[in-house]
Amino acid sequence: MMKISDFQRYIDLYGADLSRWPRHEIRPAVDLMQHDPKAGEILSAAEKFDQLLRHYPPARVNMNALANRIIQQTKRTRAAEKPAAFNPAYLYVPGGGLLIAAILGFMIGFHTPTKESLLLDPVFYAQDQLLSNSEGTS
Repeated sequence: MMKISDFQRYIDLYGADLSRWPRHEIRPAVDLMQHDPKAGEILSAAEKFDQLLRHYPPARVNMNALANRIIQQTKRTRAAEKPAAFNPAYLYVPGGGLLIAAILGFMIGFHTPTKESLLLDPVFYAQDQLLSNSEGTS
């Protein structure tokens, strides 16, 4: 059985026209209205509100005044915009950063001595050197 709070929530969501409600909720709503007079009062108030909304005249809009306000706003916006100034320094900033990164990378790459402790397997590299030295002498 549907509760009054659920009934009110469905009225708020879908309105007083039960044909707009989910199909599985229509039968419990009708049963609730038959057993609880408060549900019928809620439905009749919602129907009156729906009728009021259907017959409410829309506000009249002065189209000339609206068009003038739009045109004035676009003129103000154009006047507030400043043309983009070209600054040659903007061309050098990214290039300079890349140049510094490249120079530092080359310096680190060429001036870092290889340490035996940093090698993965110093014994393997030592054997490789012994083999190359023995082949060179023979």
